[in-house]
Amino acid sequence: MARLNLKAVEDRVEPLGGRDAYDREFIFELLLAYGKPKGNVTRLRNGSLNVAADAHALDQALHRRMSHVGSDGADFVKRDERAGYRDWTLLGENVADLCYSSDGMLYIIDTPATSLYRREINGDWTNLAGTCLSVAAASATISYVIGADEHLWKNDAGSWTNPENSTAIIDISVSNDGTVYAIRKSDGALLKFNGSGYDVVSSDLAVKEISARDAYHILGIGDADDIVYLWNDVRWASQGVTAASIGISSAG
Repeated sequence: MARLNLKAVEDRVEPLGGRDAYDREFIFELLLAYGKPKGNVTRLRNGSLNVAADAHALDQALHRRMSHVGSDGADFVKRDERAGYRDWTLLGENVADLCYSSDGMLYIIDTPATSLYRREINGDWTNLAGTCLSVAAASATISYVIGADEHLWKNDAGSWTNPENSTAIIDISVSNDGTVYAIRKSDGALLKFNGSGYDVVSSDLAVKEISARDAYHILGIGDADDIVYLWNDVRWASQGVTAASIGISSAG
């Protein structure tokens, strides 16, 4: 891109002033006036950057992984350049996860550092450190996350432990009584954490996301069909609807 001197920019911007009203096209005209490549501005106008972001969001949903790196190994720079943004100055991307504990404490995973934060009663945020892909909270002081190694980690009042490090998981949920449920990455089986390992609750249906209230009310999204299923401690029952994501309240 050819760099413009200040006089050239002033000459380009001056005709844009003095209008009675400005519409959404003004920002694109201003970018062109400041010397941004016409191709980049056209792609921005047409939403190509949003297309790149939407595709990555879908990729994360399909693979149940929060990351700046897609399943094909491309980071956000490669994704944006594939969408046509090659003459860029600064690029960034945000991905995150959040959840509430049963007693109303909010936990979030910030990006791009993927650190876990807890919002305190006074409104301040406490950085619990750690590198996390997903979070499920049991109480104001106890939370469980899927670490960067795809294994279960527990944070208890700021201290981290790794209670299970042999099974890769793709999603977790904590029920009202503090029971931790997870999805095994290899086959989508529903697991229950017993304190030192996992018990298999069901391997009859491969699920990719879960949300648990208790042993009789666990929602899951089928990996093959996106249909919402309810686990009632005996079997999975189809709820007859599809969903991209699910959540179950403490009351039902």
